[in-house]
Amino acid sequence: MKSVLRNIVVVLVESAPSLPRVGNRNFLEFFSFLNKHPEEDGSILWPSYYKERGDHVRSSISEYIDSRSQYYYLPIADLFLQEEMVVTGRGRKVYYLDDNHLTYAGTNLARERFNKAIDSLLNEEPFPFSPPEEN
Repeated sequence: MKSVLRNIVVVLVESAPSLPRVGNRNFLEFFSFLNKHPEEDGSILWPSYYKERGDHVRSSISEYIDSRSQYYYLPIADLFLQEEMVVTGRGRKVYYLDDNHLTYAGTNLARERFNKAIDSLLNEEPFPFSPPEEN
């Protein structure tokens, strides 16, 4: 049994930042209800508390994977962050259904990273993403 477990690879995927105060409401309807509007570049932004929580989670993950050679970390939160704001959509594409569920368009933002990570593992190449760094 131990030899089988030795060959298992685990990829810990960072979650997209959650949206505070949205809850299970339809995000776009809630955004409109609050009479908010997209930015000039078409971005739909929402305040984020991700920095504090994200740093803590990354630190915990780093400690966990440091001693486990078969564990890898795939960051995706940065795809949704613009300084202290979460990019919840651009133009006609909405990335969030509610506070912590992505739409099809939202999941497509991370598709390329998933593909690159999976390809590197299948081809036994170096994993293209680094463990999280402590800030």
